[in-house]
Amino acid sequence: MLYQASASLLLLMISQTGASLSSFSPDTQVEIKSLKGECPESSPCIRRPPVRGDIIPWHQDNVPYVLFPRLTMLLERTPILSWWDVAQAGEEVSYRVLLRDGNGDVIFERLNVAGTTLKVEQELLPGRYSFSVVANNSEISSSRERPVPGGIGFVVVNDEDRMAILSRQEEIRQSNLDPAEQQLAIGKFLIEERFFAEGVRYWKSLPKETQNSEIMLAIADVYWSNILNVHSAQKYYQKALDLAEADSLLAAEAMVGLALSKQVLSDLNSALKLLMKARAIYEARGRRNELKRVDRLINEVKELLAL
Repeated sequence: MLYQASASLLLLMISQTGASLSSFSPDTQVEIKSLKGECPESSPCIRRPPVRGDIIPWHQDNVPYVLFPRLTMLLERTPILSWWDVAQAGEEVSYRVLLRDGNGDVIFERLNVAGTTLKVEQELLPGRYSFSVVANNSEISSSRERPVPGGIGFVVVNDEDRMAILSRQEEIRQSNLDPAEQQLAIGKFLIEERFFAEGVRYWKSLPKETQNSEIMLAIADVYWSNILNVHSAQKYYQKALDLAEADSLLAAEAMVGLALSKQVLSDLNSALKLLMKARAIYEARGRRNELKRVDRLINEVKELLAL
């Protein structure tokens, strides 16, 4: 049985993500003009950041869920599409991939694709797009994913917007911030401008030795709150915890995020242990607000375990 996250649990994650991503505020706000105009209900588009109630547990292993790009703005004109691997051990599965424009018309189709990635060969014009994947062995489609308001499409921005974003990134590189602060700031800037996938990709491209716990936590928060990928969020909360200094506030934040993802995936005992460890850190540091939130979450997990 899959347990849904409660309202207070979701509110905690909103506040947690907001706190970790709001420390950098660019001096110059970039106006993205690619989103001007109406956004029809039937068109896959991005009208607002998704809310935590839209979380996608992804607990059906036979559904080729869309992984990238989803719910994001893109600078890239020939993106690499990726999806959930439904193949079981020793099984070979091929896929049918369809890319649609904002009107829902198929503009790109590939049959019998091996693996779980496909590069779009034709350069995409600025606009809204979405793609779907069908597993040929079962005819099960990625469209089985629970609908998200506004769709799970992506937006390729126009040249003017692209240059504005690249220019702002260069300004950050030329700033007085030290290299570690620049790397964190560039990723956060992209995320604040709704280039979620670009921000995550930038952070992942950094040399391994520069990928600290704060960056891993920021990546996890984006997967949880913006891209809505619970499994990837869990992975990066764990990485953030592994890199964080023992008993630090960063470690506690990573524990809470990891606990929430495990709760959504029904690993309640692990979730409870993590929350208890985070509680000990917050208590030792006198963090009353965090203690209240974690105590609420602990009680909720205990109630679920008692069912």
